[in-house]
Order: sequence, then C-alpha cells, then structure tokens
Amino acid sequence: MPSKNSKKRVLYLVYGNKKDLERRQPYKVDEQSEFEFLFTNQGLDHKNLSDIVHNTSANLIVLIKAGFFVRKCTRKFLSESAIHESFYWGFFSPNVNLIRDFNMKELRKYFSKNIFFTKELFFAVGGFGENKNFNVGELIKRFSLHNDPQDSLDGLIFLDRA
Repeated sequence: MPSKNSKKRVLYLVYGNKKDLERRQPYKVDEQSEFEFLFTNQGLDHKNLSDIVHNTSANLIVLIKAGFFVRKCTRKFLSESAIHESFYWGFFSPNVNLIRDFNMKELRKYFSKNIFFTKELFFAVGGFGENKNFNVGELIKRFSLHNDPQDSLDGLIFLDRA
C-alpha cells in the first residue's frame, strides 16, 4: 500500500481534439500532482472520464482546454487547497495579459471551459452523467445544482499566441 506522502493531490487534465494535443508536450507539474492529456475526439465518454477520476489518487481535478495552463503560483495554491476533503469547484478568471489579447465575448467562451473540482463532488453529482459527448457545460450545470462555485482563481495563462 502506498504511503500517505506518495498520494497525489491534483490531477491536471488538458483536453482537446487530437490536432490540438498532438503538438503539445506534457507540462511540468510538481511531484504532488499528475498530468494527463484527454483526447475528446477519440470516443471519450462519461465512463472514460469517470474511470480516470476514480483511478486517480488526487483529490482535486483541474480540467483545462488545450492552449491554456495554470500559472505556477495558482498551481501551488491548488495543491495546498487539495488537502481539504470537502465539496468545492470553481472557474479560472482571466489575467491582465489575456484581457489585452481577447475581447470579452471570446474570454467568456474560453474561460467557461476551464474548471477545477474535487473528486468527492464529481461523484456526489453522479459523475459525468449519461451524455456521450464530452461537455464541460454539463459538469458545470451539475456542480451548480449542488454547490455554488468558489471565487474565480486568477492564474490561467494562454500558450497559443499567434
């Protein structure tokens, strides 16, 4: 049995289609975190996502759209907050650099697809549900019915500068 110190706290799942993810390298995360790519165009369904969440030792799951990642200071905060075993979830808010790069309509579209949530909350709301297509909006709807989101975290960086 693994020691308590070897338990991972945060699982970062960067999701997107094959074209978006094939040109990416795995991002560096601390030793208390895990990182995985999630290919959404290869038949990812509710069972696959539920299995990934179930099989991880991490307490906090971070779903991030390809092209974004979490700033180092925010990753540290997430790792520290993952110690608490309670039900919570939330969004990431845009930082100043992103506000300059996008108009507000585009920002809403991008940031509504980047969320964090606890493993306990994911299964308390019934997991991903029966929807066969990967849809972060479905998760947000389920989480909203159960809990209000935490304050938005300022800490997402945009990696796909044109």
